[in-house]
Amino acid sequence: MARNLGLVLWVILLIMVLCDNGYSQQFGRNKPNYEKFNFKVHKSPHFELYHYLENDSLVETFSAAGESWYQAHQKTFRDTFPERNPVILYSNHADFWQTNAILGSVGIGTGGVTEALRNRVVMPVMELYSQTNHVLGHELVHAFQYKLLQNKEDSLSLNDIQNLPLWMVEGLAEFLSIGNVDPHTAMWMRDALRQKKFPTLKEMTRNSEYFPYRYGQAFWSFMTGVFGDTIVYPLFRKTAKLGYNDAIKALTGLDEKAFSEAWKRNLTEYYSKYCDLKADSLAGNLLIGKKAGKINIAPVISPNGQYVAFLSERNIFGIDLFLADARTGKIIKTLSSTARVSHIDDFSYIESTGTWSPLGDKFAFVGFSKGSSVLSVMDVNAKSKTTTVNIQGVPYFSNPSWSPDGDHIVISGMVNGQGDLYLYNIRTKKVTQLTNDWYSDIQPQWSPDGRFILFVSDRPAKGKSYKSKALQLSLYDMQQRDVIVLDIFHGAENLNPAFSPDGKSIYFLSNRDGFRNLYLHTIENGKVYQLTDYVTGITGITAYSPALSVSSRTGNLTYSYYSDNSYAIFLARPDEFHRREINPLDVDFSAGILPPKSREDSITGTVKEIEFTRVKRLESEDHPYRPKLSLEYIGNQVGIGVSTSAFGTRTGMSGGVDMLFGDMMGYHRVSTTLALNGEIYDFGGQATYLNQKNRINWGFTASHTPYRSAVLGYKQDTVYIKQDTLSTTNLVLDVFRAFDKNISGFVYLPFSTTRRLELGSGYSFFSFRLDRYHNHYSGGYRIREEREKLDAPEGYRLGSTYAAYVFDNAFFGIASPMRGSRYRLELEKTYDALDYHTITLDYRRYFFLNPTSIAFRFLHVGRFGNDAESERIYPLSFAYPTLTRGNSLDNITGYSTEEGDAYAINQIYGSRIAVANAEWRITLTGPERLSPIRSKLLFTELALFTDAGLAWTAREKPQLKSDPESSNQRVPFLSAGISLRVNVFGLLVVEPYYAFPWRGDRFAKGTLGLNFSPGW
Repeated sequence: MARNLGLVLWVILLIMVLCDNGYSQQFGRNKPNYEKFNFKVHKSPHFELYHYLENDSLVETFSAAGESWYQAHQKTFRDTFPERNPVILYSNHADFWQTNAILGSVGIGTGGVTEALRNRVVMPVMELYSQTNHVLGHELVHAFQYKLLQNKEDSLSLNDIQNLPLWMVEGLAEFLSIGNVDPHTAMWMRDALRQKKFPTLKEMTRNSEYFPYRYGQAFWSFMTGVFGDTIVYPLFRKTAKLGYNDAIKALTGLDEKAFSEAWKRNLTEYYSKYCDLKADSLAGNLLIGKKAGKINIAPVISPNGQYVAFLSERNIFGIDLFLADARTGKIIKTLSSTARVSHIDDFSYIESTGTWSPLGDKFAFVGFSKGSSVLSVMDVNAKSKTTTVNIQGVPYFSNPSWSPDGDHIVISGMVNGQGDLYLYNIRTKKVTQLTNDWYSDIQPQWSPDGRFILFVSDRPAKGKSYKSKALQLSLYDMQQRDVIVLDIFHGAENLNPAFSPDGKSIYFLSNRDGFRNLYLHTIENGKVYQLTDYVTGITGITAYSPALSVSSRTGNLTYSYYSDNSYAIFLARPDEFHRREINPLDVDFSAGILPPKSREDSITGTVKEIEFTRVKRLESEDHPYRPKLSLEYIGNQVGIGVSTSAFGTRTGMSGGVDMLFGDMMGYHRVSTTLALNGEIYDFGGQATYLNQKNRINWGFTASHTPYRSAVLGYKQDTVYIKQDTLSTTNLVLDVFRAFDKNISGFVYLPFSTTRRLELGSGYSFFSFRLDRYHNHYSGGYRIREEREKLDAPEGYRLGSTYAAYVFDNAFFGIASPMRGSRYRLELEKTYDALDYHTITLDYRRYFFLNPTSIAFRFLHVGRFGNDAESERIYPLSFAYPTLTRGNSLDNITGYSTEEGDAYAINQIYGSRIAVANAEWRITLTGPERLSPIRSKLLFTELALFTDAGLAWTAREKPQLKSDPESSNQRVPFLSAGISLRVNVFGLLVVEPYYAFPWRGDRFAKGTLGLNFSPGW
């Protein structure tokens, strides 16, 4: 018994002193706070608007639009807000990415977020006011949806959101903020019908290929068109309770299959009136197609027509910038990639494009770095020669255009939420604001002679009324310093304009007939010609994405064409298009409607009436934002057990309570955890404070953590019962408890999304308790229970301080990183009861070979100092399966040389270790572009690996030899094998492996093992 107890005490002490046996280093991207925002609070009847804009008119207009959307959605959801709903507004998208109100990162394609904890709507001002209005209306639908699910008078709860398919939730938000007139979504529907890939509701639910926003919007348009607007509330509510199949059947009488067939039939009949739903006859030649991926967008042809720069998912992980031969479509090189350029957080690829210099030797594009837009200018003829430019006073901009003289670049910039044109002088770095008014100005392009800047604006033509979605072609006269609006297709979205080389004509894209086609406007006579007649259209990811460019010398055009749920790039000469003259006043969106069309539609009518119309007068006074903590989340799981014994009634509890507190902006967060598992001694708790207000994030943690272990033994004993002595078998249970009282602090300084500095320090006091339970048995019956408290080891104090530099730009595949690199350099000092320091060097590199990847890792962990090799701490080892596979304890010994035993357990332990790994990672089942076996449910990765591990001490030096002469030599342990990583629904990665260890001069018998972690 004493020997067993001593072993338990030893093990527990070792575990507590060393908490990083698995050497699981912390990686991951950062979410830096580049800017400090001084938020104010603006109150309206139903909202509290948190903002920092120095633009009173925009704030009041935004608030007025919010109130209009509230009135519209309130009628639909038959509900009201009992208190003002919070809305957090950022000046632009670059600022929005830095928000702390949302846990996790915000992607470049995210227009806004509504989170469920406090029903916060978080969004930026968009480049176009029509986009801002749409995102606001969309996110407020989510606010009403969450309110409905949190109604205390109903049986619904947020847990019921799992019954709501994403297409129903997001589709409803799109429908209630756009309506049924949407040429962009109609294009998606026509494409699916033409490709004979229109989904059933079941396929929409199970297959992520069908974009929930677009298909969900079309679903709700059909549902309300057939059954009326009043079906929205009961259908959404009943779906949350029963699921969509039972809800639709209960309210319409149609099951999922019958409803899907009726919906498809209705769309087919409607769109067949406007087109034949057959393949388009495309102008020009296919330049970049599906072989480069499904997304190939924003093509920009060089001035001499020889090259095309474009954005593509060709490398699968993210969007990169490529250069292609304009004649053959052959990819010449990757111009830029976020996996290579660590100072760029991302590209502006959703609604922006790049520009060539007049000589065609340089290419400029927009990226994001340190919280602002930056202009990256690349010399296409020189390797890795890129200059990054910050345009002073313009924190966010897009769509640069190089002037014909090469001295200037014009951009569409945003300052205080207002979009205007700005001129940047490349030589002097001077910035000049060209437009300065309420209207939004985007997509500027120079005329060949440099006198005019052609752009898109929501300013109306003379004599026309303002509509935020009516985008007009406009000219800025550099000599007269005024704006001319071209009255063409008023009410339509006319985008992506470009001059012909002679400056006499303007190419542009328009949805004026419900389709998205290419048009030509001749300036001299004012005529407009339609050049294409496509069923789908020329477009990028969104309706506002640049999709067209014209060579300034040859006149050749490149455009991105949407078909079969993918984007391809075409190159065409001007004479390959068939001209058809069109009345410039002819606008009819019938083909862009989501059917059915003929109905009395109060929802669509209301949506059309909600405009982002300027309000000049500030109705209420703003107040400074003052952080105030409030409860955001509470979760608990508690169990109680009661038993009766000779000691009386004993109570045991298990479970815990988790609480999260925070302020509105997410600057301050406090999380607490209270847990009890057993008796009162086993109570544990932790409280953490995190401050994210400034560039440097910091916080501290205080905790009390109990550890419990037990040893069971027996001995022959005697007990006295009523003056009689009885021989018994005493079953002895020793319960050892260790308690760690800790306080620690930490500081994170992110330099970018990929680089950070970490600092941390902690101090712990360890104490112990030992209880012994006696259970006496005689004749098979327990006749007595006794309990005593024994002397426990004295407590001790232990402190540690560390600093680490971390880099991580890796991209994950199915179960492991596949592209990029990551490394961590760390120094930790341990003091008080023990005195030593630890150095960690961890470097990992991933070479993506599309679709496989070669991965390498080198890890060194070493302890140095007085107690680095103390027997009071557990030694380091490389034998953990997350480090090397095939080195389990039963696979170390048993191998000998002529001199005797060559391998022993002590060889895998030491005060210093080195690990080297190499893997060939092959995605076996999963997404089509990565996997030879396509699967929507089973995601697996096959890995061929080789591992090497070496452990040594200060006295026993490492020897780089494969055939040790004795077990005292510190030599590398090598292994090779195969593993299969299985991603279990994104919750867990399971890795069974079979490894062949190298022993002496041969591979030894293979060993089977199991890992429960993603690939390193």
